[in-house]
Amino acid sequence: MKYKLGLEDCAKGGDGASTRYSKTTFQYRVTGLPPRHEAFIREVDGRWKLMLVIDGVQSNWTGDYESPEAVRDELQKEFD
Repeated sequence: MKYKLGLEDCAKGGDGASTRYSKTTFQYRVTGLPPRHEAFIREVDGRWKLMLVIDGVQSNWTGDYESPEAVRDELQKEFD
C-alpha cells in the first residue's frame, strides 16, 4: 500500500447557543492522498458523501455511506 489515507476534521457545526452540535464535525479532509488529489467527506441528512478534487477539477458530492470511516475505507481501495 503506497498511500495510507486518514481523516482530518475541517468543519464543525454549532457555533451558536446550541450545545448539541457544538463539537460535531460535519466535514473531513482526507489525508495521505497522492499529489494533485484532494478529497472531502461531508455529512448530508445523516449520511456521508465524498467529493474528489483532482488536478483542481472538483467532482459532485457522491455516495451514501454510514460513516466518514466507511467513505475513507472505500476510497482507500482505489490506492491499494
